[in-house]
Amino acid sequence: MGKTHYRIDLILEGPRGKVGVEYDGRPTHTDPEAVARDKMRINDLQYLLKSPVVVVTYEQLRSYQQRLRLMGKLASWTGHRLPEMTPQFYEAQRVLTNELFNFDGIRW
Repeated sequence: MGKTHYRIDLILEGPRGKVGVEYDGRPTHTDPEAVARDKMRINDLQYLLKSPVVVVTYEQLRSYQQRLRLMGKLASWTGHRLPEMTPQFYEAQRVLTNELFNFDGIRW
């Protein structure tokens, strides 16, 4: 392993286990050396957590369909159930999207 310590963005736990979540939204991740470091970091995190680590991109969070797909995978890995697709669920998704992407006009 490379570093002696890491910080992960999010860990979700449930009855089936846990999964790590890392946000990858920086443009520096296109540099070949940065890509190699990121892959090693993910490998190290998976080893340390003894569970999968999912890398989430800006595009996945921004897209409603991709976000739902991601939520389904995370729920499956952890053993949680997604909420019923009610009008309240859709409103909560709209509010979440606004909070994530329209906070004082800042874009990730």
